[in-house]
Amino acid sequence: MKEFIDKTKAAELEDKSSNLGVASVHGDLYVGGIAGINAGDINNVYVGGALIGGRDFVGGITGLTLENGSITKSYVFAEIAIKDEAGIKITTASDKTTLTTYEIAPSGYDSASVLYKPLVNSSTDNTWVPGDDEKPELPIFEIADLAMVGDEFSDTGILLWQQGVVTSVDITLENVVVSHGSTVEVGFMVNPSNAPDTFTLWTSSDDSIVEVVGEGLIKGVGAGTATITVTTRDGELTDTISVTVDDYIKIDTLSVTAVEITLPAANDSDDRQEITIASIITINVADILPADAAYQNYTVTTSNSRATADGNVVTIVYGNTGPGSVSVYVTFEDPTIGKLNYRFTTIEVTE
Repeated sequence: MKEFIDKTKAAELEDKSSNLGVASVHGDLYVGGIAGINAGDINNVYVGGALIGGRDFVGGITGLTLENGSITKSYVFAEIAIKDEAGIKITTASDKTTLTTYEIAPSGYDSASVLYKPLVNSSTDNTWVPGDDEKPELPIFEIADLAMVGDEFSDTGILLWQQGVVTSVDITLENVVVSHGSTVEVGFMVNPSNAPDTFTLWTSSDDSIVEVVGEGLIKGVGAGTATITVTTRDGELTDTISVTVDDYIKIDTLSVTAVEITLPAANDSDDRQEITIASIITINVADILPADAAYQNYTVTTSNSRATADGNVVTIVYGNTGPGSVSVYVTFEDPTIGKLNYRFTTIEVTE
């Protein structure tokens, strides 16, 4: 049985090849990350970020390799667990498993060809164990180790055939000017374009000025200049661009009222006003100064199902779980005006 699990499991282990898939593989007999029983040739495969478990003959690459089968230059970065005859979970290497918990090793049935290198605690240099606060690091493979496992490892324990495929990432422009509120696509290239993993991560030096919306997509949210950095997942190569958001005339003052009621104090957790179900509130924003302020729009939303918003009209309803707390939010297009939170407690109409 196979199922996908959260990629944070691989992130926890700093598995740089987590893009190859994070999966849970479990069963009864002959369970492996690649094959249950291997009678052929398996080479240059990598199992990353997996949980593999079963009762008998469990391995990161294969559950069992027969005499006419072979496994070469194949590596495991996974948690392996089996149960002994009493049904107790064990993780020590035995005739029935080729890998202990959180260790990286070539997978093979012949113990003479298997080299175990436990993960290292990044702070103490001791063996990393589940529950350590510090992150794990891949072990260092010495020359003697490489003689056994082959030359596919670098001296830092990183798989050579899983890193260095991407050679560079280049943003087309060095700087760009965007208007407040606009979303801009930043042109970039990952080289070579046919690399197996061209995924990129984008970050902003100041999210209050430029916000990263997606891969290569940025949005101007406040006046100023920020640096946008792109990083490849393969090789952690980077490039940057300077982004300037135009200044604009900001709102100095405004007033928020409701036609039907007096609103509770905004953003005051101690001021929660009771309101009957079926009440209708019309939010009114007025007295905006200066009159030529650039971004005067606003939106009205609610915190849960006890109230619905249609434009600036809020209707108090029963909700999915009955009467209780609900907030009405007023969010302004001008980011210098903070979100306003008006708190209510809904109650049923009493006869």
